[in-house]
Amino acid sequence: MAALPTPKLCHIGIYASDLKTMVDFYTRVFGLTVTDWGHSSRGFDIAFLSGNAEEHHQLVIAGGRPKDAAFSTINQISFKVDSLDELKRWYESLRKENVAKMEPRDHGNAWS
Repeated sequence: MAALPTPKLCHIGIYASDLKTMVDFYTRVFGLTVTDWGHSSRGFDIAFLSGNAEEHHQLVIAGGRPKDAAFSTINQISFKVDSLDELKRWYESLRKENVAKMEPRDHGNAWS
C-alpha cells in the first residue's frame, strides 16, 4: 500500500484526559512534531504540535479533561487532502487505528 498523503492541518486546540496517548497518536499517525511543552496556570500540561516547520503549533493538546466528562470537548477536527480517493484511504487508515465516532459527510461542496 502506498504511503498516505500528508494532510494540511489548520490550528486547533483540544482537551485530553490522557495527554501522552493523544500526543503519541498525532505524532505517529499524522506525522506531527512536538514543538513545545507547557504548563497551564489551571494546573495541567499542554503540548504544542506542528506539521509545518514555519508554524510553532497547529495543534494544542491540553491535559485536564476529566475522564468522566459527559461529552467530548471536540466538535470537529479538519484536515485537507487533495482528492476523494485520498480521503477514503485516510478513513480506512483511521478505522484501523480504532478511531471512534467518525461521521463521513457529503457537504455538497466538500466531503468529510
